[in-house]
Amino acid sequence: AKLFVALKENDRDAIVRIATAPPFRFTTKGMQPDLIYRYMCFHCDRDTPDVTGGMNVQQFAEYLDRTDPVAYINDDIIMVKRVSILLRGMGNAFHMKLKTSDYWAPVAARWLSKSAD
Repeated sequence: AKLFVALKENDRDAIVRIATAPPFRFTTKGMQPDLIYRYMCFHCDRDTPDVTGGMNVQQFAEYLDRTDPVAYINDDIIMVKRVSILLRGMGNAFHMKLKTSDYWAPVAARWLSKSAD
């Protein structure tokens, strides 16, 4: 939930911190913060030019793998990635650019607020 709030706010430091800390423990070979930020944005939120550098989805995925390959990704985030990518792909079919955190962050924030009580 914290990840989607950080994605919505585009808080780079928080995105990297949340992604690399438990429970996610996302790690790459080089642990480059900018690329971890871009991995999380790309896989969980959006594929906009500010993230992909203007590359298409396939080119950007290959670029990430070539530049700083993933060493570990927690199983819990795999389904989140999958759903985000599938929803954005469906949106693209209808010429819609989706940013999933626009939809998921409000729900995540409410959950975080309730769980803090």
